[in-house]
Amino acid sequence: MKHLLLCIALLCPLAATAQDKPAPATRPSWPEAMLATRESCQKFIARQVQPTGTFKPFVSELLTPDKPLQQVSVNVAGVDKLRLVGICEKQTGNCHIWGEAKLITKDGKEVRLADLKPLAIRVGWGSYMVNENWQKHSLRIGERTFAHGIWVHADNDICFDLAGKYERFEAWVGLDADRPLGAARFKVLQGMDDPSSALWAQLSRDFPGECKAFAQDVGNGREREWLNKATDVAIEQSVIAHALDSAGPIAQALRSELASLVAAKASPSDSRWLDLYQRTRRCADALGSTASAEPASLRPAIEQLSKALPGRFAAPETLLQELAPLEASWRKCLPAVAKADPESLKQAAELQRRVQDYRRTLVLSVAGMKAFVDSWPAVDLIAEWQSQFATLQHDLRHRDRFDKHAPETLRPESLVVPSDRDPL
Repeated sequence: MKHLLLCIALLCPLAATAQDKPAPATRPSWPEAMLATRESCQKFIARQVQPTGTFKPFVSELLTPDKPLQQVSVNVAGVDKLRLVGICEKQTGNCHIWGEAKLITKDGKEVRLADLKPLAIRVGWGSYMVNENWQKHSLRIGERTFAHGIWVHADNDICFDLAGKYERFEAWVGLDADRPLGAARFKVLQGMDDPSSALWAQLSRDFPGECKAFAQDVGNGREREWLNKATDVAIEQSVIAHALDSAGPIAQALRSELASLVAAKASPSDSRWLDLYQRTRRCADALGSTASAEPASLRPAIEQLSKALPGRFAAPETLLQELAPLEASWRKCLPAVAKADPESLKQAAELQRRVQDYRRTLVLSVAGMKAFVDSWPAVDLIAEWQSQFATLQHDLRHRDRFDKHAPETLRPESLVVPSDRDPL
């Protein structure tokens, strides 16, 4: 008994130590890590617009087509690196001009900024241009034309090495009169420490798969823009929509979630945006290139083919009987797939393969179709037709997006207008 009590006495401190020991830190989810990283980036940006020494950063008003122009005059005495930043806050397609941008030395000598080579350049589209815009027109903001200056597409961040040689920086900033769209804000900052590249590199090391997919879906290197700008959820909605295009039959349920977030006006800091994107992308990746194979659309297709091709469409009753178990399997599988359950995603991928085989059987059931397809042995005609139809469906689903960007079109005569016949 004494030995037992002694053992208990000896073990008690160990037990207490084990209880007192903090639990290992839980690794944050990808959405949590993304939002925490963006918060860090936003804090850095907030510090950048605080005065330091004699330098007071410049932040413009929100410039729009109705108010496209603002004058800039900044004391840059002692500044080593000067950054000119342009951020598109509403609508895309912003083209920015720094008109008659110049640096002034202590003895009054003026140096055109267009004559200096930038130390670093980041533009949202195209390239950094001097003294003319992308159409080789003169630089013009509103009704004012400038003899010299720089032209860049939003979002942009241009850094110049001043080496402390200048006293003032002066310019006129605003929207290019050839494309006065949306709303933009301009900043004059010092230093070239933009942490977004380093922060994104760290995120990519911690979450390589998720970050690679996000970068591909956001396009044009805009993952850094997501870190630098937390004013809206335009990028979140864009990447979710991009992933939904490949999510196949599960897309409808996920679109309902997206609509709920939009209706609730969920803030940019709400993790549900990135959680929905992550689940949607996992579904799209699991379903692969066959994601357009939706069994729910096959039953009406069979019925319509029977009516449209009487006598040429073989055994519709048999095809409908074979379709029933596929439909039932989808209905059972989809709720778990919407949650990106790994096992259900595997089942969904297998069901997609079976549905694709069924669709092929359906096409070949039309009299004469097999002989026609076999006459083109070098081409998988059925797969090509399905791919073209999926592209057409995609464009029709996003007609509102085409309408939104139509005013930005250089040649309006190339647009498909509402009066054109709907191909479906």
